[in-house]
Amino acid sequence: PADTNKRFKYLIANGQTGLNVAFDLPTQIGLDSDDPLAEGEIGRVGMSVDTLRDFEIAFDGIDLNKITVSLTINGAAAILIAMYLAMAEKRGYDVKQLRGTAQNDILKEFIGRGTWIYPVQPSIRLVGDTIEYCAEHAPKYSPVSVCGYHIRESGATPTQEMAYAFCIAKAYADDVIKRGLAVDEFAGRLSYNFNIFGNLFEQVAKFRAGRRIWAREMKERFGATKRESMLLRTHAQTAGVSLTAQQPENNIVRTAIEALAGVLGGTQSLHTNSMDET
Repeated sequence: PADTNKRFKYLIANGQTGLNVAFDLPTQIGLDSDDPLAEGEIGRVGMSVDTLRDFEIAFDGIDLNKITVSLTINGAAAILIAMYLAMAEKRGYDVKQLRGTAQNDILKEFIGRGTWIYPVQPSIRLVGDTIEYCAEHAPKYSPVSVCGYHIRESGATPTQEMAYAFCIAKAYADDVIKRGLAVDEFAGRLSYNFNIFGNLFEQVAKFRAGRRIWAREMKERFGATKRESMLLRTHAQTAGVSLTAQQPENNIVRTAIEALAGVLGGTQSLHTNSMDET
């Protein structure tokens, strides 16, 4: 957490307006750092979090009203969201004004990554819990970012990537609607994370077609009436799987072309991999 705090302050000093917190694998699957199974993995692919104090250290001296904070966490998302909001409340912030996103897409973990903790139905219930909570208490915070990205990285085609993501989003929406919330109360805060990899024109078409499909589904299947509920709010990342350790300078060119496809496809947020992303 102390290293993370130092990095955050460096990024903000250089003009960054949004922060993304990656977590190490033990945190992702709900293990404390002193668990024997966590040995050798502490802090390797992200920050380790065992207690609320870790969040307090990571965000010490950072104005949470001036930045957005994304949490790349799924299986333990409900706990980590609670820690972030509790840390903010302790520092006197109004959580209704906080902006950011939690990945919190557990179904893609069952399909594409594997860092689930609980069985499928309880996992979906937790996602629904966070959507319902944020709709009432943290309306500017996005409680779910549905991730076609990891499904594509695991071997799906671009078409399958979009199809899986939409099916997953609809499963979450169905769960929340069963609780009594109207679709327009939460749909505007759902977001997506897609991959950019393959034929440039195919990728541009994927994003453009995806927006039409999502708008139609929200309007015709779910009965959404607000424009915000029908928008495909999209973050896109160039493909880690397209890069090679043996030819790192080629990765710069690949990433540039993929980034171009994301921009021409109309993504609202873009992550470009570095040459050593492999």
